Amino acid sequence: MFFYQLSDFPQLTELVENWKIIKEEASRLEDYNLNINRVDKDHEVVAEEILEKIKLNKKNGWVDGWNNKGEINKNWIQYGLIINDQEIPYSNMPKTIKLLKKIKGIKVAALNILKSESILGTHTHPEMITEKLAQMHISLDAPEPKQSYLCINGDFFEHKTGNYAIFNGAYPHFAINAGKKDRMILYLEFKRNKL
Repeated sequence: MFFYQLSDFPQLTELVENWKIIKEEASRLEDYNLNINRVDKDHEVVAEEILEKIKLNKKNGWVDGWNNKGEINKNWIQYGLIINDQEIPYSNMPKTIKLLKKIKGIKVAALNILKSESILGTHTHPEMITEKLAQMHISLDAPEPKQSYLCINGDFFEHKTGNYAIFNGAYPHFAINAGKKDRMILYLEFKRNKL
């Protein structure tokens, strides 16, 4: 099974229904980069580095992604909100954090931007199986129709502003934004057995 239904995880319903609040808070975030290299690092290591940087600067910010060549990818950036059910300090998104704290079993919650005319290459998350996790995208801002997609093992999901996908990231998947504007999502990894 590649995609799940929202009815499989009803605790996520309030989050989906409040996507406009999340989008509004996200639109006010500062364009500040934490300058952390997350290439070939797992979430826990990256989280430790983020927390150290935030403690030092008293400020949260964006982190550059990675690509399949093992390089920094400035076209795919993340802004951490929750790690292992704990709020990342200075998130500057109080209403979103309040919604997320109602959900137990969140491994990662972050804003995620895929810049215009960019691709995030095919990859897998084997920990989805070993840790009994699922992933979710809530589309906060998507480019014009038929320009932004998530593909999981050959099945395509179109990102449209306000829609969502819950899926098994253990299967090969990639994302593409062929549009003229950036695509922003709320990204979740959560424990299936906690919801």
